[in-house]
Amino acid sequence: MSFLDMRCSMLHANMQFVAFASTVCLLLAVSGSGEQQPGEPVSRAAGQRVGVLPVLMEGDGTDKVKQKRFSDQIDTSLGRTGFVLVPIDAGCAATCMTERAQAEQLRGFVRPTIRIHGRDYEIRIEMVGVHGNTAANVAETCEICGLDEVVTAIDAAIVKLVHRVHVLESAPGSIDVITRPPGAILEIDGQRMGATPVSVPVEPGAHVVRVHKRGFMARAERVEVHAAANERLVLELVAVAKNRASRLQAWGAATLAVGVAMLATGIALVALDERPYRQRCTGDDIDPYGNCRLRYNTLAGGVVTTVVAAGLVSAGVAMLVTSRDRDRAKKMAWSPLGLTVRY
Repeated sequence: MSFLDMRCSMLHANMQFVAFASTVCLLLAVSGSGEQQPGEPVSRAAGQRVGVLPVLMEGDGTDKVKQKRFSDQIDTSLGRTGFVLVPIDAGCAATCMTERAQAEQLRGFVRPTIRIHGRDYEIRIEMVGVHGNTAANVAETCEICGLDEVVTAIDAAIVKLVHRVHVLESAPGSIDVITRPPGAILEIDGQRMGATPVSVPVEPGAHVVRVHKRGFMARAERVEVHAAANERLVLELVAVAKNRASRLQAWGAATLAVGVAMLATGIALVALDERPYRQRCTGDDIDPYGNCRLRYNTLAGGVVTTVVAAGLVSAGVAMLVTSRDRDRAKKMAWSPLGLTVRY
């Protein structure tokens, strides 16, 4: 083989290697084209609807051109997260926001604020709950920035806000339960949680809170707990049922005591009837047979006293039994549907 033939073979081999390498690079580029690029957040809340309030511009150097560009960037960044955006008017206050959230089935509102000081920008973006509470917020500062740099900072703030919202969605909430008087037993969804006052971590969602204390009516409330939020519940316990039972028991005991005393008196009067009154049995008060003419006449009084005493004893026993049954068997509770009585 000549030197020229060797040069041609080597050149042909190099061309084949370059073609192979180009093909591999092309395949890698195609396979990686569907991957998420840096800075593009993936939302677990895809399809959820959020209201977007207009950008609130503060400070010097504010104009409609900047506001329009900032608003467009916020919509673009939020749109990449998968949220369905619903524009909200600037004059929509707390009541309006609650009504719009119910009508539009919104999960919350995005409230952006940008404060300008010369070429320094303070960016604050909040995720506001349907009841007006701030669920999450992000603050970014851009010093000596042009509009392109501010737009980049806004996009970064949206990415952080969405991530923070996702973190908060998985965080548990809590319920602080306080009763007056304290010391009531707390149950949440049927599980005993201790004595009040107490703070209990719970999963987000609806929960049934029930408290009960001996001598007071139990109370039950339905509480909606949001992720990473704290709900405070103060319950006034009413002692009406226990007071009635106590008063009935006291009256029953007193009536029984009086009835027993009168019963003993009535029996004694019946037994004393027709017995001689010996303290005055002298002289003409003694008949020829030696019997005293003077005798006790207590039959009528004894019978009446015995009958009344029997009625008092019966009434006292009945009141005691009733108060005991009421204290043990009757359960009363305030619930979201009103006063519930169970036997």
